[in-house]
Amino acid sequence: MNKKLYIIAIIMLGSLIIGCESKTGNQNIETSLHYADMTEYGIVDGHNFIQIGMDEALKLTQDSLWEGILYFGFPTCPWCQAAVPIMNEAALQSGINIYYVSRAGYLREGIWLEWDEEMAWFLHEQIDNMRWIYENDVAIRPNINVPQIVHLKGGVVIDQHRGTFEEHVRLEDRTLPELTDYQKEELLNRYLEIFNEVQLQESCPLVVEQDECS
Repeated sequence: MNKKLYIIAIIMLGSLIIGCESKTGNQNIETSLHYADMTEYGIVDGHNFIQIGMDEALKLTQDSLWEGILYFGFPTCPWCQAAVPIMNEAALQSGINIYYVSRAGYLREGIWLEWDEEMAWFLHEQIDNMRWIYENDVAIRPNINVPQIVHLKGGVVIDQHRGTFEEHVRLEDRTLPELTDYQKEELLNRYLEIFNEVQLQESCPLVVEQDECS
């Protein structure tokens, strides 16, 4: 290969590595991204959930170019179990990725709790009616109640949806009833409304670990 062709090849390779944007905005997360394991939600394959940590989600809140959807939840939350399959259907219809931030394990001492608190305060500044954590009947900090969907653009919350429906509550035996067909349709439409607000980028798709892509 002559020197000129070699230089051109190096430039083209560099553009692929550093110039690639996800279809939901610039991808500046310095990590090896991969599709989330959603089997605990009853989803084996055919989904658009990308696993990220709370620290990586915090980086996205400070990125003036990034736009996309964050989902906060965890699989032992019954409302999350009810919402995620509908959320996934809306994501597939909209053609977007959902960046899944599992809150499992964050309510503990150490850096995990610090990240969780920082995200809670960020959301509190932009979302009305955030719920709070209390100690001795005193509100000490806002809480991220799940399932929580956030449309983030340039560090600003454009839209969000928390929970399923206000009337979707536990029964006396502490079980959570299934959503009715009407509620499922309404929740699907609400998710579609939020997801369709995301401006898809005409650029190369999000790069994830190839051995985990379907």
